[in-house]
Amino acid sequence: MNDEKQITFIQHETIPLKPGKYHISVTHEIEIPGQDVGDPSVSEYRIEVKGEPYHFDEGAVHSLYPPANRLGNFGRHLPHIVLNKPGLPWERSVDPGNNTETDSNKNKTPWLTLLVFDENDPPPEPKPVAISELRNLPEGTFHPAETAAQAYEYSKDPKDCEDPKDCCTVIDVPLALFEAIAPTLEDLGYLAHVREVSKGEKPLDLKSHGISWNPDLGLLPTSPEKGEYAVIIANRLPGLPPPSPNGNGEPLNSDDSPLGFDNVVHLVSLEGFGEYLPDANGNSGIGDQYKYVRLVSLKSWNFATKRVEYTLTEVLKTLDRRPAHLQVPEIKDVTPESPQEKVNSVLARGYTGLTHYTRRNDRTVSWYRGPLLPYPFQPDFELEPPETHPDAALHYDRSTGMFDVSYAAAWQLGRLLALHDMNFATTLLRWRRQQIRSTQAALQRQQMLREFHLSPPKHMPEEAGNIDPLTFAIMESLADRLTDFLDAFTTED
Repeated sequence: MNDEKQITFIQHETIPLKPGKYHISVTHEIEIPGQDVGDPSVSEYRIEVKGEPYHFDEGAVHSLYPPANRLGNFGRHLPHIVLNKPGLPWERSVDPGNNTETDSNKNKTPWLTLLVFDENDPPPEPKPVAISELRNLPEGTFHPAETAAQAYEYSKDPKDCEDPKDCCTVIDVPLALFEAIAPTLEDLGYLAHVREVSKGEKPLDLKSHGISWNPDLGLLPTSPEKGEYAVIIANRLPGLPPPSPNGNGEPLNSDDSPLGFDNVVHLVSLEGFGEYLPDANGNSGIGDQYKYVRLVSLKSWNFATKRVEYTLTEVLKTLDRRPAHLQVPEIKDVTPESPQEKVNSVLARGYTGLTHYTRRNDRTVSWYRGPLLPYPFQPDFELEPPETHPDAALHYDRSTGMFDVSYAAAWQLGRLLALHDMNFATTLLRWRRQQIRSTQAALQRQQMLREFHLSPPKHMPEEAGNIDPLTFAIMESLADRLTDFLDAFTTED
């Protein structure tokens, strides 16, 4: 088995046949020496490649970042989307008439891009409209005439949105905002690429990544495809909330305080916008008589950012270096037997307090420490491995009334690292299937011995042929469940 892991970046995908109308003429000539075979036979065909410029299936999306509906420190990361179809960003053109694309960027400029909106913009409200109505715009709203005519050809009869195929989602962006955040034609070529990823680099967490889920046996790796993925990157960082008065990045101590700063990302079509995209100075070719720009949104998702006041460098500078222990500064001027003294004793062992969200989404603070400590450390409680769940490794510190999540976090991290390793995951699956077959074989032997009143063979241990009724019933129930699982696992959808 080749364990080499490799990622290859490709600038763009070459599309052999782009959407459009084509005329194919086939001429068949026959030559026979000394004979007149008549005129050549000519066959003509007309085909049209349409594609889907207004919507595509959810299966086209491989992953999103930042994740949808999540809160996190995403302010320093450009949002991006990964598509399962590597050629999708280049199937259509930002300039169908080839008025703006040069020889250097022809067929290399994607027609899709990501626009990021935050609370200060604010984000435009998406709304469904009939595709045929893209050419009937509200007064003061701009949409390229060529693509509007294409929408009319796509669906000539005005229809409502009862059928999703006759409908698309649009956003009306203020012209000034569009000119401020939309990429230039030159930038578009740098905001999309193809990524060829070996299967060893793909995390095994979802079925699309090569995982099947079974409630009894957990995560089981299937055959993840090795292939190419299209990646589209936004040209704008997410918005961040204003600095908090307490200077630590946490929201105010109020029940109605916002937990983050809302951001919305739209994957929009720029087909036909080639000459209307803003230049380096932020000026577009759209006239001042327009107040809004209508864009077709193919995919959108929300997330929230939080402000982190301290960088890693600043946190390391505040560590207590006298003595040279890897710990946060202790609380000064504490009285004996006080709660502050108990907290100091925990800090002295390398712990720190971190925000902890429970499974019920309750917000609390728990103790955590990493594996690197500058002195020998023995836990004051006993673990009984193997634990079957990370919650089993949680420890409650009675002296401070807080949970210690260190071992639970290590358990979860170890499981994720193990499942990420293709060799380990495959070996685990092979071991599980072997155990299933062994259990089934033992049960079948026991059933035959019971049914035919036979004695176990000499090479079989005596206890294997004399299972008590309770154990036999448990094995029989287990075998039925394992058989059902094998049937489901080996049967394709």
